[in-house]
Amino acid sequence: MAEGARRGAAAAPPPPPPPGASAAPQGRGGGSRSALQRDEGGRDEGRQAPGQGGSGRSTALAAAAAAAAGRFTFPMSVAALPGGRICVADRRACRVRVYGPAGRLELAFGSRGRLPGQFAYPAGLAALPGGRICVADCENHRVQVLAPRGAGFAPELSFGSRTPTTAPAAAAPGPGLLSRPPPPRGTLLFPLGVAALPGGRICVADTKNHRALVFGPRGAFEMELGRRGAARPACLRSPPAAAAGPRGRIYVASGLCRAGPGADGPCADAVHVFGPSGEPEFTFGPHGAGRGMLDSPAGIAAGPRGRILVADTGNGRVLAFDDAGRFELELAGPGRGSPLRGPTGVAVRADGSVCVSESYGSGVRVLDPDGHEMLRFGAGGTGAAPAADSAAARASTLDPLSTT
Repeated sequence: MAEGARRGAAAAPPPPPPPGASAAPQGRGGGSRSALQRDEGGRDEGRQAPGQGGSGRSTALAAAAAAAAGRFTFPMSVAALPGGRICVADRRACRVRVYGPAGRLELAFGSRGRLPGQFAYPAGLAALPGGRICVADCENHRVQVLAPRGAGFAPELSFGSRTPTTAPAAAAPGPGLLSRPPPPRGTLLFPLGVAALPGGRICVADTKNHRALVFGPRGAFEMELGRRGAARPACLRSPPAAAAGPRGRIYVASGLCRAGPGADGPCADAVHVFGPSGEPEFTFGPHGAGRGMLDSPAGIAAGPRGRILVADTGNGRVLAFDDAGRFELELAGPGRGSPLRGPTGVAVRADGSVCVSESYGSGVRVLDPDGHEMLRFGAGGTGAAPAADSAAARASTLDPLSTT
């Protein structure tokens, strides 16, 4: 092993698992590793890659410095809290931050690890009744619910966790795909998105199992929505986000992948709509850059007047649709003269204003219901946008996971 690799491994040892928990899967060199740990250049965050000198360690140090300065390192998602406050999942820092209505940092919590209240690349967020926050704890393959306690938040509930022996094997669409054994009921594999449903229920975008799951208020598994290889509109492919819509509907974004347009046919680059009992209803948003078309949508939220807002990540914009999937307008993006840098999260506050996290802009924008910018904060972290004219580079912005 190269001396540089030994120094990187020594600088960031994996945290011990809690009592009774299984260790995370091990990659070469003994460290927990998955595709989500790669930064936009393919290097391991916080680890030193062979032949890279100190680049991995430098990334971790830069992330720590940005976090200490109150800046984001990779703001993956946002949630609207009561009182106009804004919650942001800072993926690389493994922290969740809460901001006041005017964008002033109020508190931050979490650290890298597997214990309750710790995270391994937090992704999706949702606001639950009682001021609680739901976090998709991606690389711990679980969802955590945290409740207000004193001046901060404390872990209350965790569900969905398992330690996978291997990631799902890559497979081409076809009959063989449907014969693959289904993943265990109620268990998660790299979940990226969560949504608050009526009655305190929670929908989880079970990204690497290519499905969405619904859990009860105390984490009991209730039902599964969609799967990879199913007929449209039930077909899901690496879904990164979900949202509760009008009339009890559940909206699930699908197609966060690098395989290019047309990958997995009806699964890719679309929003899939399910009824209150999990029945598939329809889809909208074919692949493309035109009006109402989507390229690797990574965030979704229900807005005022029955609107569904979609973070159209690959096209650098946020689009608004009505609850039947009919395109209404481009809320932010190139068509409005305000291109976004990797928009991956979207949330709507009680006053109708829209919060958008820009993962590679390393900041959050707040827009009024008509798309005019009201506020911007948190910019200046370590994120850097790939060249816009490179399809492969753009795809790496969109997909924090591998495409299996």
